[in-house]
Amino acid sequence: MAINETTIDAPRQAVWDVLADPPSYEEWVVGNSGIRDYDRDWPSPGTEFHHKVGLGPLNVKDKTVALEATPPSLAAHAAAVGGTPPVPRGGWS
Repeated sequence: MAINETTIDAPRQAVWDVLADPPSYEEWVVGNSGIRDYDRDWPSPGTEFHHKVGLGPLNVKDKTVALEATPPSLAAHAAAVGGTPPVPRGGWS
């Protein structure tokens, strides 16, 4: 699995607030074309949000599952595309 790192010049709480807001993902996650539904307790472990991935009329239903969360310093999630089992895809610390 590839590992990418980036530094965000913002307070941890500001970053956490964005990561904890599923409706905002369609504004900043590349390929996300809409949020379909989400658990209101996101990103508590085991919660999910459902979204579409694609471009134009070509979309696949997708979901992301929270694996671990310790506000405001750690978030880890897994994504499932088109009904496949969730695969760990990202984290933040």
